[in-house]
Amino acid sequence: MRYAFIWATLNDPDINGLPIEDRCRIMEVSDSGYYHWRARTHPPSKPIKKPVAANAAAEEARSSTPCAQNEKHSGGVFCAPKGRAPAPSSEASPEASEDCSEPVPPTDAPKGAEPSQPASEQPKRRKIVSEEIIIGTANTVRKSLGYTPGYRQMRVYLRGYGVHVGVKRLRRVLRDHGIIGYRHRKRFVRTTDSNHCLPVFPNLLNRNFAVGELNRAWVSDITYLPLPNGRYWYLCTFMDLGSRRILGYSIGSKMDTPFVLEALDMAVQARLQEGLDVAGTIVHSDQGTQYCSRLYQTYLGENDLVCSMSRRSECWDNAPGESIWSSVKRETLIGHSCYQDEHDCVRRV
Repeated sequence: MRYAFIWATLNDPDINGLPIEDRCRIMEVSDSGYYHWRARTHPPSKPIKKPVAANAAAEEARSSTPCAQNEKHSGGVFCAPKGRAPAPSSEASPEASEDCSEPVPPTDAPKGAEPSQPASEQPKRRKIVSEEIIIGTANTVRKSLGYTPGYRQMRVYLRGYGVHVGVKRLRRVLRDHGIIGYRHRKRFVRTTDSNHCLPVFPNLLNRNFAVGELNRAWVSDITYLPLPNGRYWYLCTFMDLGSRRILGYSIGSKMDTPFVLEALDMAVQARLQEGLDVAGTIVHSDQGTQYCSRLYQTYLGENDLVCSMSRRSECWDNAPGESIWSSVKRETLIGHSCYQDEHDCVRRV
């Protein structure tokens, strides 16, 4: 056995009580050889991973602790070199363990692991709500409100009913069941006839859709409302850009000039009842025959309203007036492709 003479030398009580450096000098053995012999003759029961110091300063600070100094100079205590795992020694003195005031972390726990919480302190997981409960509660909310809210607003209402569900799952479930994100079938219904010889007015709005000032500009447009058997009714609105409020509207089976004047007169009367002057207000629309007719232009002149029209085939010139139709149909149809009849159409809209 290599270094077998170390056993005989360590039996000498005069040498056994000396520090490890002095023992190696007397036995003419290098420190690394002694450590190698010590590791082979006293193998550790479990390997202990020793954290490597980040720099020399941290290593020097570690070696200056009372525990390290006691381990280094006390007799019979094995002190491993840097980077080598220390082996447990039966010759460790009780004074060495008493001087080590720093707690030793458990070696069986993995690096970075945290102590587990007791069962009483662990957070409780919420139960997964079934899709049937989500859809049933969502339909109850829709019936109570009279319209279909968005998935974020729907999530707030579901919490009031005690149904807790994540945003992404709620959006997916509502879309799968056709409650939100309903895609209407494209219908080629023409509501604007710009092929005429009537006078056309310039675009005074120039896409200035800023909010804030009331009666600065109104926008108007006409859309269709689907009925069974391929029939349609029509809706005309006048909206104030300053507040995005629908001042006047009309619903009918014909989209002629009196149909548009009914909605315009409702808007004018609403502002007059509020004590606001409508003189000088820009009324913007497309180049349809209803807006270019002499009857419509006469009404504008009698109330000191200024006419403005979009350019031909430029729907973006009247973007606020046309963008409301998607919201109106989505919230009033509630996932259906058409209204039940004329009375249902008027009641929902």
